[in-house]
Amino acid sequence: MFYHSDTYLLQSTRHGVFKDNQMFGKTTIFFTVGLVDKDCNEKLKKYIKLNGPKYCCIALPYSEHSPGRLIEYENILGKEFMISDTVDHFHSFFEDFGLPFTPYTEYHFNSKLQFTGKHSYA
Repeated sequence: MFYHSDTYLLQSTRHGVFKDNQMFGKTTIFFTVGLVDKDCNEKLKKYIKLNGPKYCCIALPYSEHSPGRLIEYENILGKEFMISDTVDHFHSFFEDFGLPFTPYTEYHFNSKLQFTGKHSYA
C-alpha cells in the first residue's frame, strides 16, 4: 500500500493538504499525538531531530487520544512542522493503515511512499 495525498487528504489549516511531492524521496513518519502534558515535550523532541533532509515527520492529532490544540503542538514543534488537523478513527488513513495503539503510534513509509509498518513507542 502507498500513501497518496489525493486519497487521504491529510491537511492542516496552516499548510493545506500534505502533498506527495513534499514527502517523496524521504522516509516519512506519520505519528499520532494526544494530550499535551509534561511527557509530551520530551517525546516530540525525537521528531524535531529527525525532521529534515532524510525524514519527513508529520504529527496527526488523534481524536480518541484527547489531542491538544494546534497552538500547543506548534509551541513545541514550531510553526513550520507539519501538524494535521485532528483526525478521527473513521478517517480513511486509519481504515487503510490501522488504528493507532497509543499516542505516538508511528506509520512508516519509504522514500517512494510505500507503507512499511506501524510501531508504537509510548
